[in-house]
Amino acid sequence: PPGVVSVLAAGTRVSQHLVSHPGVDMVALTGGTEIGIDVVKRTAERLARTALELGGKSPAIITDDADIDEVIETLGPGSSGYMGQVCVNLSRVIAPRHRYNEVVDALANYYASIQVGDPFHESVDQGPLAASRARDRVERYVDIAKKEGASVVTGGHRPAHLNRGWFYSPTLLAEVTNDMTIAQEEVFGPVTAVIAHDGIEDAINIANDSRFGLACSIYTKDREAALNAAKKIRSGAVAINSAGVSLTQPFGGYKQSGWGRECGPEGILEFTQIKQVMSDASYLDS
Repeated sequence: PPGVVSVLAAGTRVSQHLVSHPGVDMVALTGGTEIGIDVVKRTAERLARTALELGGKSPAIITDDADIDEVIETLGPGSSGYMGQVCVNLSRVIAPRHRYNEVVDALANYYASIQVGDPFHESVDQGPLAASRARDRVERYVDIAKKEGASVVTGGHRPAHLNRGWFYSPTLLAEVTNDMTIAQEEVFGPVTAVIAHDGIEDAINIANDSRFGLACSIYTKDREAALNAAKKIRSGAVAINSAGVSLTQPFGGYKQSGWGRECGPEGILEFTQIKQVMSDASYLDS
């Protein structure tokens, strides 16, 4: 029926009005964590329900026994797709210390092969960022990373052949530690940080050392180790030897990556409420 679905191309002012309106029983948001916090504050005034799918700093754990060539097949696009403008982007790669250079080199080769340009050209792999402020944000975080001691392996600049549009080269950062800003804050752009680990338990601790908990990938040939790690990882979705999430299954975050679930039956149930109806049957007509 008319009005069941309305699409409003609106800015912050209209969005804030809708979120705060007493006629809105529930707000479901996909967006950044800071916006999610603002929505919760506004809806809390009338105890309206919320479902929040927010930011992430998703890790990809590579174990000692992983085949790096096979890893790159999914980790490459999983860490760089859509210019990193994906909530589940694998922006932290946690690699074995003794294989660190091998992982960095493999990712660098993949990133260097990405063709950036007009997305309507068949030879192009990646287009621009969504807005000028998005590129400014990426450049700011890369500058911070370099000041804190990270090294740029590939990318880290605007493509020289593109003087129009909000383009930025896919960027790989090495010599990153998990306490750096680039490892703790969501960039939402084509920037991947590689962090060294000293064993699977150390890798799990690094992965969990984040205010976010949206997604994670684990690359290993050891099934038992993968399932054990998946239990310990505080993320709403864990992919084993792959990247991304299944949109047929319930999906959502832990910690500051939000609450509630999208997709699957649970995603529908978020928009329902349970009601109890009780009656004394002796007073009812048969």
